[in-house]
Amino acid sequence: METVDRKHTINKIALYTVIALSFLIMFLMGGYGVTRDSEAFLSLNIYREPLYSLLATGFKALFGADRFCFYLAMFQNALAMLSTIILVRKFDELVWKDELSIWLCGIICIVPYLMTPIFSRTHLVISNMVMQEALTMPLYYFFMSAVLGIIYDERARRRYILMSMIICLLLVLTRGQMNIIIIGHGILLFAVFMLKKDIKGIMMSAAVVVILFLMASLTVKTYNLLTSGVFRSSTSGNSTFLSNVIYVSEHKDGDGIEDGDLKLLFDKLYKALDENELLYDYAGDSPIEKAEYYEKCHDTINFDYFEPIKNEVYDNRMGTTYTDYLIYQDEIAGSLIKELLPNCLDRWTVNYLCACMLGFIRTVAINHKLLRIYTAIIYFVYAGAVCIGIKKYGLSNNLVFALFVLMMIVGFTCGTTLFIMCISRYVIYNLPFFYISLYMMIKDIFLSKQDKIGQNQ
Repeated sequence: METVDRKHTINKIALYTVIALSFLIMFLMGGYGVTRDSEAFLSLNIYREPLYSLLATGFKALFGADRFCFYLAMFQNALAMLSTIILVRKFDELVWKDELSIWLCGIICIVPYLMTPIFSRTHLVISNMVMQEALTMPLYYFFMSAVLGIIYDERARRRYILMSMIICLLLVLTRGQMNIIIIGHGILLFAVFMLKKDIKGIMMSAAVVVILFLMASLTVKTYNLLTSGVFRSSTSGNSTFLSNVIYVSEHKDGDGIEDGDLKLLFDKLYKALDENELLYDYAGDSPIEKAEYYEKCHDTINFDYFEPIKNEVYDNRMGTTYTDYLIYQDEIAGSLIKELLPNCLDRWTVNYLCACMLGFIRTVAINHKLLRIYTAIIYFVYAGAVCIGIKKYGLSNNLVFALFVLMMIVGFTCGTTLFIMCISRYVIYNLPFFYISLYMMIKDIFLSKQDKIGQNQ
């Protein structure tokens, strides 16, 4: 027995070393620097979430404008390494004990960090850049470590719930897209306590959702009050969403706009987009072609057309400070959305579903013609494994985890697509957990029987 334990310990140390070396290599690849979005974080703009803004500006204050990117990259890679090791350790403690499973888990957890440098057009190493995903990914790994504890460790469940609540809040304060996690977290708690027939726990799960949303909202508004002088939520949501709406609009959709300036803005914007073929009508025929064309147009519409044309129409009426400017811009975008969306809702829905399809592909693979077929097959296999597992064992711990992962994939993809395109770094968070849970289910079906929620663990 002692020999087996020693061998297992040596294997874990070897795996942790491989993980550490992987992130060290990524760090040494260099490319430390900023992207187009970085300046908004570094200037504490009202349209960016607070946590990463404070982190980036803190490093800049400590190490200076010339060197902070290097030290921030060092911190981000160290955090990524730590979160990955802790996640693998949780799988080892709570789910598996065999070396093959743990090694597969460790390797797949590194993969999301390799997707962008290898397969994206930019080839950025996310953990080396001033970008919020460099913090969001490790935090999400910490969150999933706590989720494992909630599902598998009944004795320490309340401690893991508290941990997951704190990490949920940090995630939302890092990236607004992560609001979906609060809902998913609440549903998980509800399901766990429902299976245990714990009425107090069920009531607590609803309270957790409310508390987290209130805390996140209050924190963001307080941050904006301290940094921008206004007690309100972050801006830019309407401006981002307008790109989706104006992209699918037809010129006749703006016929009912009564406000003169708003009508002039729409006419000028639509004409410019039409002349440069940045509208839905110029997309291809297949759903993937439509989604890819939309991705090509989205940011260009928002930054290169809407903002300058809006400035031209509204001239000197955009406020005296940059914060006033951003707030007014968001209000103008919101007014235009209200006028246009009811008239183009059918086209918007089609475009939304096409973009979601591409998001589901990028969650588990890369967007390639052959891999699209693979993606359809692997989702079908996953769904089949869930159904077979439920029929064979009922709701085992592994199946609860698999269903939670599937729910988060749907939530991330559908929630992100409401506002922006589903490029890889926006939806890749659940890639390792999809394959890990699929492996768990297949292993259960053919090799073993799993405990159910509520049994002694």
